[in-house]
Amino acid sequence: MLRSFAADYYDELALGIDFTARDIQQKHKEKGLPWELAKAFDGSAPVSNFVPKSKFSDLYHLDFKLDINGKTRQHGKIPKTFYSLLNAS
Repeated sequence: MLRSFAADYYDELALGIDFTARDIQQKHKEKGLPWELAKAFDGSAPVSNFVPKSKFSDLYHLDFKLDINGKTRQHGKIPKTFYSLLNAS
């Protein structure tokens, strides 16, 4: 799929994140156990509402961030995340 045609294949965007319970992850790593329980808990992978792509002026240069209690915990840019995933497959 060419980048110039990619936006023809969807109408809306949503943002998702997967949370990790770092305390559980660390305990399981230390014991040599699988740590999927650190990612498999209620609410661990929320997804935003879908937003029409027409609301964005440039689909290939979007910024997003996650604030928790007024503090930015993650900040990303689409070219640094989305396209790196495409190149990995």
